[in-house]
Amino acid sequence: LQMPANESVSNREAEEKEIASRKEEAKFHYLNIVRANGLQSRNSLRIGFHAFALKEKSLWGLLGYRDEHETREAADVGESTWFATIRLAEKFRGVPEELFISMKLSNCKALSELPEPKRIDRDWLKFAADESMKDFAKRCDEEMNGKTRDSDTKEQSTTVKMIMPISR
Repeated sequence: LQMPANESVSNREAEEKEIASRKEEAKFHYLNIVRANGLQSRNSLRIGFHAFALKEKSLWGLLGYRDEHETREAADVGESTWFATIRLAEKFRGVPEELFISMKLSNCKALSELPEPKRIDRDWLKFAADESMKDFAKRCDEEMNGKTRDSDTKEQSTTVKMIMPISR
């Protein structure tokens, strides 16, 4: 059984529209990354927000790049900025861009340690945007009140000094 010609044309048109829409979305996110990277005061959270959107939907190819690495290099964003801010953006999935980027980076990191209901709460997002790092850190500490944070489980390293004989 074959589809009638008009159905296959409409399916093809729908696919082409979907591809064009995804390509426009990819361009939008990429251009926002490039613009944020070029600002006098770099807006790392904006980079993370849009890089996460590209990553989440695997839009690299629509921009003509093979992978995430090639996209990051083309946007001229350092690895640490790229990956750290993507991790933060992922923890704030669903938060509108303007709310997310309004936070101070250090406050965003502190807020990312809180449980999700607090993390995406508009009041907490506003606190992270408006309060000093010191005041916000205190607020987060009071909220956690001895609870385990994600960062508590990360490995910690120490320097070891050893005396060894010199080989001849």
